[in-house]
Amino acid sequence: MKIRQARPGDERKTAEVITAAWKDSYAGIVPDDFLRGMLPDGHEQALKKSVENGTEIIEVLENDRGEIVGMASGAKDRSGKYDCELVAIYIRSEYRKLGYGKALVKKITEEHKKKGRRSMIIWTFEKNRDRRFYDGLGGKAVEKKYLTIGGKQIPAVGYVWPDIAEIRA
Repeated sequence: MKIRQARPGDERKTAEVITAAWKDSYAGIVPDDFLRGMLPDGHEQALKKSVENGTEIIEVLENDRGEIVGMASGAKDRSGKYDCELVAIYIRSEYRKLGYGKALVKKITEEHKKKGRRSMIIWTFEKNRDRRFYDGLGGKAVEKKYLTIGGKQIPAVGYVWPDIAEIRA
């Protein structure tokens, strides 16, 4: 397995990972019709912009065959309350719980540190069954908001690290 910076041409495969992870992880949380209609196209275009203009740190996880099977991204915190944000982390289900998530978080936080960023947040659905992952990294669920997805208000929690040097990855 290898983690590397995303580059032009990775967008479609990375978008497919994101879409598959949403459908696997958020069934029963996000409306079924929204998940059924979810296609990689929108994510592909957003990734293409991010890769081209460098607005986000995007790292991909490749298996031994060179296939993209996971991704993580980071950027400045959109709310401005924290220095940075772990915007997304998605891994195909067959590669989860093998330590790759921690490795991706470590890589993103290393990149944030290079930019002088210190405090970090990640948002996840309150009913996300994998929230323990963020607890295990030492994050504290201290923020809350509602996201409107498919016409439904879904509670989300923000896990915060006041100092990313203390993340247990």
